[in-house]
Amino acid sequence: AFRNLTYMFDGVEKAPTDAKGFIYEGTTYVPLRFMSDSLGKKVQWDEATSTIWVGSNPNQVVATYTGGTVTKAEFDAFFNLKALFNSGHASSKDNIDYQTSVLKELVTNRVLYSRASEADIAAAKQSAAERVAGWKQQMGEAKFQADLKNVNSTENSIQYYLVGSYTANNYVKSSITDAQLKAQYDSTLAANKDAYTIASVRHI
Repeated sequence: AFRNLTYMFDGVEKAPTDAKGFIYEGTTYVPLRFMSDSLGKKVQWDEATSTIWVGSNPNQVVATYTGGTVTKAEFDAFFNLKALFNSGHASSKDNIDYQTSVLKELVTNRVLYSRASEADIAAAKQSAAERVAGWKQQMGEAKFQADLKNVNSTENSIQYYLVGSYTANNYVKSSITDAQLKAQYDSTLAANKDAYTIASVRHI
């Protein structure tokens, strides 16, 4: 039987605007988008896989750069680890500018990783392994794993994070000489004498 349906969400009545629900042979059918929107969930249709995503779509591409893409799942894995390395992460995590800066960092690490030498990558992997081992020794295996679980991360994710960061740093260090760095410093200072803050430190 078909009948008019009333939808109540936490005591508030809402009604679909583009389609109506109905009951057929004991089963109630309601518009998916209406239900999802009413519950604060985004709905996406993936034509390639004929999949309806309600809420987060881990396969959604959030960034495209020359040579690759970043999916939401990849960004989330990288972003979650910031809670362990950035004391201001909790207060900034919902800020779009902060999210954008973290995304740019991830893309930069990937680009520089693709340009790095095998020696730079090998050194980064060794440094990452040593750092993880040091953490485990310092805080214990159980505490290390618990901290990762608290930020919804894994040991593989933190290894990936560290290798990417270390490789990027190694590439920059091996690609830029002291002379080039000094030349850039002098050029920037000549263009703007206030470009750098110069401080002197005394030991008392």
